[in-house]
Amino acid sequence: MVSPSEAAACTYNDADRLSGIARDLGKNGSLDVTATYTYDPLGQRTRSVVTSAGVTTTTEWVYEGLTLLRSASVCGTSTTTVEYVNDSSGRAHAAWVSVPATPTQVFVWIVTDARGDVLELLTSAGSPLAYRSYTAYGELSSAASQATGGLSAAAASQVQDAVRLRFAGYVYDAESGLYYCSQRSYDPVTCQWITKDPARADGEESAYQYCGGDPVGKVDPSGEWGENVHRWKTKHWMKEEGQSDKNAAIIGKADNAVDWNTPPVFHNEYHFNTNINTFGIGWDVVVTEDADVYFVEDHSEITFGPGASDSRKDIADAQMTLAIRLWRLKKYTAARKAIGAGMHGLQDTWAHGNVDPFGHALDKHGPDLSYSHLDAWNWRTERRYPTMKITKDYWRKFVKKR
Repeated sequence: MVSPSEAAACTYNDADRLSGIARDLGKNGSLDVTATYTYDPLGQRTRSVVTSAGVTTTTEWVYEGLTLLRSASVCGTSTTTVEYVNDSSGRAHAAWVSVPATPTQVFVWIVTDARGDVLELLTSAGSPLAYRSYTAYGELSSAASQATGGLSAAAASQVQDAVRLRFAGYVYDAESGLYYCSQRSYDPVTCQWITKDPARADGEESAYQYCGGDPVGKVDPSGEWGENVHRWKTKHWMKEEGQSDKNAAIIGKADNAVDWNTPPVFHNEYHFNTNINTFGIGWDVVVTEDADVYFVEDHSEITFGPGASDSRKDIADAQMTLAIRLWRLKKYTAARKAIGAGMHGLQDTWAHGNVDPFGHALDKHGPDLSYSHLDAWNWRTERRYPTMKITKDYWRKFVKKR
């Protein structure tokens, strides 16, 4: 964000959000760039006002949950607008852009990689308009734009700058050199968040650590749940329950491994309520041992079909039985892995609500509240305590019965 020779001053609001910044960007001994930021009651940014060299640009931001829908910037008599076209997961794959250098609105395709990095902008005909590349932690490595498809070089450059989605799909603020990620801002130079994790779940080493030290394999669009509740919060809760750091980490890692080690087509019952479907009754129980987790592979103890209980709670009961069996065999590490896997489904009853694997609500418990959904915010606030409670209660039941 700021080099050692550059002066800067940051201010924060009562919620610890960045509310203003002033920088000596020209390194001339004066704070020549200033910015202020305004947020809505949920903490999402709605306006930024940036003054550089005496020229002020005011930008209005429109979000749906964590998904950026529109930005509109006014500088003097000039206006720049971007209206994003997002897929069902909230990732932008196109945009309509209006810039001063061209009288007509420009349609661009947004090309991203698996992490979400915005790599290229293409014209509606597929011609390259602009590209960017980044380091592992998000610093800009290279960038270029070119005249194409009837657009001048000036218009192409303005379009590239107007699309503010960059590394991992985060919004880049040139005035600060930071990425805005809803609840806090990320500095790619120091590879750290500039404020502490408001959910206290981002990483085990530091409250400022970005994505648990793994920027390649993970993203954190909200600045709250880098590797999510399943690993770090579970570890934290187990330490509160008296487990050592090592044993708590085993449980948390097993909990999180359910998202990565189970093919969703076979193991949706760990994440969603599959009891609306008939998967089979009376299968043999086959225990699968993984490096990180113990699973009940098939579930003869579980009754699928109409009238059954939530499959995730049934899975939790089956994992509990397995964990007790392993504990009594003095396989303590394996037992912790099994109990961690059972926690995952219980936590997902709060993450995904009572929906089936296809996103269909089964009853009044409501819609999927996973990260891409508009109501994900409610999970991170209203549902944080019950998620903790159901996890701790499950552990205490295991301790009592083992």
